[in-house]
Amino acid sequence: MSCPTNEYMDPRVRRTRILLQDAMRSLIQEKNYNEISVQDVTERATVNRATFYAHYPDKQALLSSVVKADFQSFMHNRFGEDQNCFGPDSLESLVAGIIDFMGSRLDGCPETVKDSIHVLTTALLEEFHDLFVHWLEVSRPPAFEGHSPEMGATILSWGIYGAALRWSRGKRKRSPDQVAKSVVALITPAALVAA
Repeated sequence: MSCPTNEYMDPRVRRTRILLQDAMRSLIQEKNYNEISVQDVTERATVNRATFYAHYPDKQALLSSVVKADFQSFMHNRFGEDQNCFGPDSLESLVAGIIDFMGSRLDGCPETVKDSIHVLTTALLEEFHDLFVHWLEVSRPPAFEGHSPEMGATILSWGIYGAALRWSRGKRKRSPDQVAKSVVALITPAALVAA
């Protein structure tokens, strides 16, 4: 199994969603999120409103899908088809990937995105949670034995999100790999970290 999870999607549906996501990406560079309307998105994507609503209930869902798609693409580019990205010794690599992703996104994050931070945060936490549920189910670290993967993933995703956000807003004197090593040592029991 590879790190990214891509469900089968009809090519026409995929094309339409890409058009809508690309429209949102370009609009968010130009105007404040609160000023972007569904009409703006449909005009930029050259689709009608009915098509938009056939794919997304609202612009929050569209932005959320953009963030999730960008994260999945980033992780796929980082790990490729690596069969070991969900192994028991891979937590530091996954955390470094998350930190690197957040840093790269916040580097180019225009002022126009600030009013959508709640949508971005929710989307990222959902992606991180899903990633760690899968990691816990596949790697089965002894320190989490007897605990639900959902609870472990919640703790991991929130702790890592907070550390990545702090790092991305700071001076970034340490690399994502260095920060990941510290984060993993702090948020996981010693039994979880490979010697």
